[in-house]
Amino acid sequence: MSNKNPYIKQKIGIIFILVITVALFVFFFMPIIVKNREATSGEPNKKESNDLKNQDIPNTKEYNAFISFDSLKIKELLKYFRVEKDEFSSLKESKYIPKDAPIYINANGLYCDFDAYDSGSKTPVPNNFRFHFQYFAKDWLFIESLTFNIDDEIFTYTPDKIERDNSGGDVWEWFNDPINSSSKEIVLALAKCKSAKIKINGQQYHEEKTVTKAQIQSIKRTVDFYKAMGGDINAE
Repeated sequence: MSNKNPYIKQKIGIIFILVITVALFVFFFMPIIVKNREATSGEPNKKESNDLKNQDIPNTKEYNAFISFDSLKIKELLKYFRVEKDEFSSLKESKYIPKDAPIYINANGLYCDFDAYDSGSKTPVPNNFRFHFQYFAKDWLFIESLTFNIDDEIFTYTPDKIERDNSGGDVWEWFNDPINSSSKEIVLALAKCKSAKIKINGQQYHEEKTVTKAQIQSIKRTVDFYKAMGGDINAE
């Protein structure tokens, strides 16, 4: 038995040395390896993840300002609009149309209108801001585009679709397009302009008209009313 003691002691010593070596390796080198792996793996650490996540969250004050509505402004402007409710809409939608806009298409007109639906809140949610133009005359133009001179700045608009009809020797052409990048510029320019003219470009002929002060004021009210209800034309 005593002859085996040196061998056992030697084996125990080797095991002890191995355990100490592994322990030292884990203690000193593993943190360095883990850190390097995080740096090269392309996966952010916890702090970086939080920083990236916070970038996606808008400033609460700015966000609330964006979606807020101006109840005093709404009350002030509502009297200038007629509200046409859609009785067949599941969203309880209504159209907000300026009272000074033509009721029928057998008249010349330039104005904007929009929809709003009932979200269950105090104020309906506005959407679908539209740009409306109608031409009434004795002769067809077969309108293709409109050119605006707004405070000596030139804008051209090509409607999405022109509707046409005639009766009793009169003709009318009109469009009511959802706002887009082209009409948006025109509407916002009209809403703050001093004077404006329209050149109505037909297939062979054209006609020029002056945008009246009442039409300019009506467009400005519609833009202001849409914003007061929480709408954003730039987001359309």
